[in-house]
Amino acid sequence: MRFLIRSTMAAILAITIGSSPAVAQYRDFMDELPEHMLRITRRVTGDEIAFCINTTSMLADFERALAQELADTLLLRFEVVDVNPVTPTDKYDFRLPLIDGEIYLFLAHECDALMGLTEAADYPEWLHASPAYLATDTVFVTRSQMTSMNELPRSASIGVRLFSLAGGALTNYLRVLPEASRWTQLLYPSHEFILDRLADGTIDAALIWRPALTAYLADHPDAPDVHVVPGLTFPVAQTRFVLGLRPREDFLNLSLAQAIESLREQGVLDRLAREYGLVAPDQ
Repeated sequence: MRFLIRSTMAAILAITIGSSPAVAQYRDFMDELPEHMLRITRRVTGDEIAFCINTTSMLADFERALAQELADTLLLRFEVVDVNPVTPTDKYDFRLPLIDGEIYLFLAHECDALMGLTEAADYPEWLHASPAYLATDTVFVTRSQMTSMNELPRSASIGVRLFSLAGGALTNYLRVLPEASRWTQLLYPSHEFILDRLADGTIDAALIWRPALTAYLADHPDAPDVHVVPGLTFPVAQTRFVLGLRPREDFLNLSLAQAIESLREQGVLDRLAREYGLVAPDQ
């Protein structure tokens, strides 16, 4: 079945990209998939729950530990279904490189909960989201110590990742400033690329996902010192992660929501986030 899912979705992706002027725009996958694949065959039975986890995400180890905690809380055995995307997630990143149809198929046939979805304002009717199990921050970093973001000279450049919450927030902030007072915003494809450019002096500062910064510095002990500047001049929303679930599994979805809240109240979610370097050590 997993080979069938992967080969079918690869064909759909090829058709979609070939027929659309924008790669990010996909046809409704319901029109592309054969009826027998749209039929949900996965149901929670017995005492086991299956979690899909993107093996190439920086969150994978954290999510495996969380899956164990959720299963223990629900008194269930658990299975991890490895999701190996055709296009892997960038190093030091969390993006789930699956199109809607792939997410649907994993939930329909392979697992009861798909980890690593980012919280959104709304979801398609075939997808239900759990409460957030992780909230992560964006930080402002420079090569020199500062007490405020506003101390950065307006002639300086700031690196941000393409299509990030931070990039959108910075763009909106710069738009309201006089042109002479605007920093230069430079867009990069990945967190690793941004931090490499900060280290070699190509850019003066960066808005970066905190877990990416922590992991990068651990992997590059000889990198030049970078400093996290306290606070931001403008708000940047947290990146929050949820479980993707089937909408008609009311009992399971409620049970998982209650388990997440229980782990939050017990401090388990915060402990795991600290252990895996996803939040500030004192958070």
